[in-house]
Amino acid sequence: MTYDFTFIYEVKLRELENILLLKYELENKGYRVKLLETWEQNRYRSKPVDTRVCVAFALYNDGTLAFMNSYLNGCKKFVNLQWEQIFTNGDKSHMNCSEGNTYGVTGLARQAVHICWGKNTSERLIEYFDVKPANAPITGHVALDFLRPEFNNYYTSRAELLSEYNIDDNCKIILFISSFSYVNL
Repeated sequence: MTYDFTFIYEVKLRELENILLLKYELENKGYRVKLLETWEQNRYRSKPVDTRVCVAFALYNDGTLAFMNSYLNGCKKFVNLQWEQIFTNGDKSHMNCSEGNTYGVTGLARQAVHICWGKNTSERLIEYFDVKPANAPITGHVALDFLRPEFNNYYTSRAELLSEYNIDDNCKIILFISSFSYVNL
């Protein structure tokens, strides 16, 4: 079977919820969608999948493309959701590809579509890594869709959360939930 879209993901906590939302939306439009997880696949590797479009968790360079293609049969179209390629202000000092920017885009990976959560990411890819403007569309973060009214009951309410953890409702509360590496910031 040939799939229209194959989502290759790595970290379940970081990616699965969002790509399930995308999978649901694509399947409702009649597309065939496959999910491939790479973290445990290294132990239980399946046969390569036929797909028209690979939606990847990261695309840095030719090595990352080769890694993604090792799960696929000669896919030519790639979309980078950039779950790993989170940019911080500290990265500005290492913007040049030759200086080893960890989250840069080089080689054939520049030809992929890189979903940008905002203007800064799009401009950075275009200016510093020679990604064509058409390949750096600004979409916003897919998790924001979970704020739509139809998802009102998806999350635990404030009252339920405070009750569950026995937190006084009268104190100032700041919650930060992240699966990204910069959570300690």
